[in-house]
Amino acid sequence: MTLDAAAVDTAAGELFRARRDHVRLDWLPETCRPVDREDGYAVQSSLFDRLLASSGGHRVGYKIGATNPAAREMLETDQAFAGSLLSTLCHPGPHVISAAEWHVIVVEPEIAVRLGRDLPATGSPHTPTSVADAVEAVAPAIEVVTSPFPVWNQAGIGCIIADNGANGCWVHGPFQAEHASIDLAAIDITLSINGEVEKRGTGSNVDGGPLVVLAWLANELNSRGSALKAGDLVTTGSTTQPVPGAAGQEFVADFGVLGSCRLTIT
Repeated sequence: MTLDAAAVDTAAGELFRARRDHVRLDWLPETCRPVDREDGYAVQSSLFDRLLASSGGHRVGYKIGATNPAAREMLETDQAFAGSLLSTLCHPGPHVISAAEWHVIVVEPEIAVRLGRDLPATGSPHTPTSVADAVEAVAPAIEVVTSPFPVWNQAGIGCIIADNGANGCWVHGPFQAEHASIDLAAIDITLSINGEVEKRGTGSNVDGGPLVVLAWLANELNSRGSALKAGDLVTTGSTTQPVPGAAGQEFVADFGVLGSCRLTIT
């Protein structure tokens, strides 16, 4: 880590103001720019504290980003990254957002899980098999990702992580407790705009399936002295190519047996 506490605080303040005042950031100042993952997570923690204080909300879980090789190549990183889900930015679908309130809107259909038990460090890495029993329920979801940086790959992975993993808001459908017979990796997904299918994907597009990336997140948090807890919600990454959104569009993410989730942009 290269940033000291003062630089972390300054970077978090810049990112918070960009969200609050809806302003673009070509760059964070070089003196406080997070250049690696460790810097990014330090700034993210400080930013999230500001978001909590501003909104009066609380952390309900986590998002996972860069869960496929193409996304990692674009962001010039060799692994996924995590961000936090803030209660005031999480909504049951259908949900409506206004394009005028966003820097940019990118829509990602994602499979979400709710945990029924903690996933603490055990001395051995968590695996897809070991985390499966911790999943209490599953749901269809849409993450809206956004960023004050005009060109995300030029901003760098440190800055994207710092900005809470580019999480803008999150919308979910009904959670299903009866999911043992559903192979999440094999689910076929369509993302439609105004009734026309725009993208197709499968659950396996997130690095082999949602349980694979859930195990990654459990291990990532453990390595940072934290852990997933019972009741946490986790949205596991885009199952199709992300799609830019604009006013006048209605998005429907259809996950077959898992149900669907709806987002309207005005």
